[in-house]
Amino acid sequence: MKSKLLSILESLRELDTQLIQCMRCGMCQAVCPVYQETGLETDVARGKLSLLDGLLREILKDPIKVKKRLERCLLCGSCQANCPSGVRAVEIFLRARTIVGLYLGIGPLERILLRGVISNPRIFNGFFKLFKIVSKLLFKEAHPSLGTSCSRIPLPVLKDRHIKFQTKPRETKRLRFNTTRPKGHTVAVFVGCVIDKIFPTIKDATLDILLYYGYDVFIPETQACCGIPALSSGDLKSFEALLNKNLEVFSEREFEFIVSSCPTCTWTIKEIWPMFSKNFTSFRDTDIQKLSNRAMDINQFLIANLDLNAIPYARNREDQIVTYHDPCHLRKSLKIWEEPRKLVRTCTNNRLIEMPFSDMCCGMGGTFNIKYYDMSSSIAKKKRDYFKATGANLLTTACPACMFQLHDIFSKNGDNIEILHTIELLSEAISCNGSTG
Repeated sequence: MKSKLLSILESLRELDTQLIQCMRCGMCQAVCPVYQETGLETDVARGKLSLLDGLLREILKDPIKVKKRLERCLLCGSCQANCPSGVRAVEIFLRARTIVGLYLGIGPLERILLRGVISNPRIFNGFFKLFKIVSKLLFKEAHPSLGTSCSRIPLPVLKDRHIKFQTKPRETKRLRFNTTRPKGHTVAVFVGCVIDKIFPTIKDATLDILLYYGYDVFIPETQACCGIPALSSGDLKSFEALLNKNLEVFSEREFEFIVSSCPTCTWTIKEIWPMFSKNFTSFRDTDIQKLSNRAMDINQFLIANLDLNAIPYARNREDQIVTYHDPCHLRKSLKIWEEPRKLVRTCTNNRLIEMPFSDMCCGMGGTFNIKYYDMSSSIAKKKRDYFKATGANLLTTACPACMFQLHDIFSKNGDNIEILHTIELLSEAISCNGSTG
């Protein structure tokens, strides 16, 4: 108990040094998706930072209230990206959640899911295999072309969700590889949970493209979750276990780059792992920094290494209008927005139409979607309206979590559209043109 209190006090001291930067100017109000829904000062970054100013007092007085206030945040980084004082709000909120987690402990359901399931890749994989079997009994088809399902019986936890289950392979020709092509750098791939469990076609497209362009690819089968769900739930123990596991499996082979088609995973590896690893004395800072330095988003990596003029556009999409949604962690956290657009323009023969507020959060926010589904859906509805204004029938983005959220809102509205990852679009463009490499 004494060590636990000392850890909390040390964390509070670190938090205090960051809080003094906030000038309480209120610039975050204009960009916070949650504040735009509720209009409550307690939901905007400035209000949360005011709460954290007296966090020790507030925790002792009403820790549950503090926890709920901190959970009403998408961790999208909109406030941080637009802060004139450079306040690292996302880091502050993550640290505050871990402080509350240390004080209150982790709830029984979170303990089972985070420590019993997600922290153990083999159990996690087995859990999803079982879920796929059970889901056939619990769910029915909702939108055939989008591949979504809804519950057969009204369950409060599911509400009126249209859930995207594991995607089926699309009918496009597989890329054919020239075995005499000289091999390039070895590239490790961090797959990510949502891609692995819901959108495996993104993993296939990523692998195909890297192999097609001559890279040696390393994908550890037992790689674990990046740890951001655990950290955002305040569970440092699970975060440490997941980080240890990934350090172990990615040390099995040398590689020059580690790429991911999930921007949240890339952001976590590049920024969150080094940021929070100092909480664990057993960690190898050199190994973490090596992975951090070599981590790249797949769009960024390909644009930096490919000749765009040599990429054929998808002939089957010659007359199709395409628009692009900016994932928050890609644009606001990693500062990447030009690269995915370059890929899309190349693949679609310059048929990209910008949607209004393309960088507005879709409302997913991981566990936020579970705990505040109605608000999450309301935010997504705005994104759908902006999409409809473009007249496009293909929505592309670079984030599987955004895709999961967007499938839900478009399915519930019966929209006849396609939603693809940028890397899927690139893979399709090359394969549909019959290119052999």
